[in-house]
Amino acid sequence: MNKTSINVFNLLESELSLVDRAMRQEYQDTHPDIEAALNHLLDAGGKRVRPTLLILFGKMFDAPLDRSTTMAAAIELLHNATLVHDDFIDGSLLRRGIPTLNAQWSSGATVLTGDYIFAKAAHLASISGSIEHMQLFSKALMTIVVGEVSQLFSVNGQTLESMYYDRIYAKTAALFTLACEVGALLGNASEETVSAVRAYGTAVGCAFQIIDDMLDFSSAADTLGKPVGGDLQRGIITLPAIYYFADFPNQAGVNDILNHKNIPGQTMLDLIEAIRSSDAIERTHARAREFISEGIQALSEFPSGLEKDALIDLAYFVTDRTA
Repeated sequence: MNKTSINVFNLLESELSLVDRAMRQEYQDTHPDIEAALNHLLDAGGKRVRPTLLILFGKMFDAPLDRSTTMAAAIELLHNATLVHDDFIDGSLLRRGIPTLNAQWSSGATVLTGDYIFAKAAHLASISGSIEHMQLFSKALMTIVVGEVSQLFSVNGQTLESMYYDRIYAKTAALFTLACEVGALLGNASEETVSAVRAYGTAVGCAFQIIDDMLDFSSAADTLGKPVGGDLQRGIITLPAIYYFADFPNQAGVNDILNHKNIPGQTMLDLIEAIRSSDAIERTHARAREFISEGIQALSEFPSGLEKDALIDLAYFVTDRTA
């Protein structure tokens, strides 16, 4: 299937404004610092990809718009809560060029704010009145937490690449899958159809994280909004590094990183630059495109229409983006 000319985010501008309103209203009448923190997070930008997926599948299967926007807001709040905790765990001071909460607040205040956002996301999800939706929501949250723990601790018997794919499913694709699945379930989708929807969400979510990991090396720091190669500097080995390490196992610093040892700062900078200049970047991009092809193929039996075209374009957006 070929890319169309749809600007999917403009197409859903009114629906996404309802999602944004639902997220901000959910924080009214709370502690002023928590409300300020939420506004800080929501004002930082982002394309609202997960809500967009949910609403598109909801429209495709005739889901009530109010239920779709409410669940989309819940999932986007869940995503934002994970960002708060991720930044705290990683010690990140910038995200999209804007100071993170933990760059401004104490550790306790940052963690508690993340906890509050998790709770509010669950509260919004509960408004659907569906036990099935809440079960899917809580399962996705558990998957994310297990993924974060797995990133902190090595798993014996797994290759770097298999560990990586498990990690990016938990870190990113699980929420993409949740958004797609809930959107279809809010409508009249059959179980067979929902299975294809899950396949699309998982593939696009994995591609999204792979591109993030590629951009961590290939983008300029001012475009990225954080230090280049930041994951590797924190000891997190992503796909570009996995490809490079396989080709150049004797490069200075590679063996130490694989054995969780610290390396001198200049050695790390040289290694990051070597990865940036290698074909590992294009190979990573190609792997993301393979996932996108799998996701689009999952839509092949769906009827033609505006929503299907938008989902195809959204998949291509994932691999075309530069930030």
